[in-house]
Amino acid sequence: MSKAVSVTRPRIGGARVGRPSLCGFRARGRRYGVQVKAFFDLFNGKKNQNRSSGRRDELIEELLRATANSNGGLGVSASGREEISNLVEELQKYCMKDPLGSENIFGRWEVRYASKPETAGGPFRTPVGRLVFPGQRAIQIIEEPNVCVNQIEFKTLGFIPGSVTQEGTVEPVDGRTFEITFTTNTGKNLGGPPKRLIEILYLDENIRIARAVPLEDNKEPGFYVFTREGIQYQVEEAEEEVDLVDNEAGPSKAELAAMQRQRLAAARAEAKELYAELSSKVKELTLDAQETASQLSSVEKEAAGAIREAATARRLIEKSEGIVESLEDRLSQAQEREVTLEKEILSLQRESNSIRQQLISTKKSLGPAIK
Repeated sequence: MSKAVSVTRPRIGGARVGRPSLCGFRARGRRYGVQVKAFFDLFNGKKNQNRSSGRRDELIEELLRATANSNGGLGVSASGREEISNLVEELQKYCMKDPLGSENIFGRWEVRYASKPETAGGPFRTPVGRLVFPGQRAIQIIEEPNVCVNQIEFKTLGFIPGSVTQEGTVEPVDGRTFEITFTTNTGKNLGGPPKRLIEILYLDENIRIARAVPLEDNKEPGFYVFTREGIQYQVEEAEEEVDLVDNEAGPSKAELAAMQRQRLAAARAEAKELYAELSSKVKELTLDAQETASQLSSVEKEAAGAIREAATARRLIEKSEGIVESLEDRLSQAQEREVTLEKEILSLQRESNSIRQQLISTKKSLGPAIK
């Protein structure tokens, strides 16, 4: 049995006029492409071009078949990864000379395959992340003039839709390489360095292959196979004649059983690893919860002590307010007594003055008699 790939394309409207390219190479790239096409048509004719196009289409079909249902690369075996790497290495020979000058670079691209699957989503691609956030789709959006957005769509616990985004700007380095600087994260951090160097290995209307060039010498590069969102690729089974006598037509029942046992053992090992990670995570969360509960208990005790101290202080304040009110009353009474005494003193002074005047008058009247 072999597989054939069929592509269902959405309807595309008329060409847009005057749309600026990512780095200003659009007009030059188109004119250069026309000149190269005319050159090869003149000297080599149509045969080489058709043969090259046919091989390119074969490579694309094989790549789509090899990356079908790969879960972003997580479901591909070691031999499958090697096959995909070889296909990409050959397919990049058919990449246009100036992909950043093409309008095909813009749009919404879905990650179909990643040579390093954990990089297409960061913590969301870990076993725990896939368990808590299943149904993941990794999307990269490139918009004019220089905007790049990485987006992970998922369903928390399998039924609550959600997404996180990472936004940045694009700075072209040359006709097929650009640098992305990420500045904004919405929701949980997707991980990865803030600056990344990306090289376009292949680009057409519906497929884009990009290599992440490491900025550090001790890291291996990885690549991503993108398909334009909205394009449906169906991998169909095609019937072939099978020679029942030829043992090379397919594996025997014993081989199939051995393969199934190997897959089952691998699934059990993965489940055991996932269970160990989940157990460790649950233990860690339990310890955190116990520590938090202890801290809350301590805070509650401190709060109760503070409430008691506040109540004691309140009683002292109320007692002090009563003493102050009593002192204020006594002070008011003293002030009133002081006013009364001042009035009495003034009255006595007036009486004293009156008596003095009377004595003076009496002295004057008795003066001649005394003499």
